[in-house]
Amino acid sequence: ALDAALGEGGMLDPLGEASADKVPSWLEGSDTGGPAASMEIVLVSENPDDLTLRQSRMLGRADAVVHERDVPGQILDRARADAVRIAIAPGEVAPARSGLVVVLRKAAQ
Repeated sequence: ALDAALGEGGMLDPLGEASADKVPSWLEGSDTGGPAASMEIVLVSENPDDLTLRQSRMLGRADAVVHERDVPGQILDRARADAVRIAIAPGEVAPARSGLVVVLRKAAQ
């Protein structure tokens, strides 16, 4: 919740106008959250060290991680601990969810 609130465009974005005035309503739970967003990551290898910084950061912020069943657990472990994890078949369309959704797919070989 803090990451989302303090992130770019978030309710408490330190660089946003009047974000300090929004603290009381955020504390009361009036923040409805931002619009749903998604990012698809096509994995180039099964090694989590091959993730880019942006990909690692997005996994750490994701509310939900939709992944093909054969994505290695070591990569899934890089996601936020409380993120919902949803396994799908290769090529299957990711289900719609609110918040930030990261879709992990293995590169076609």
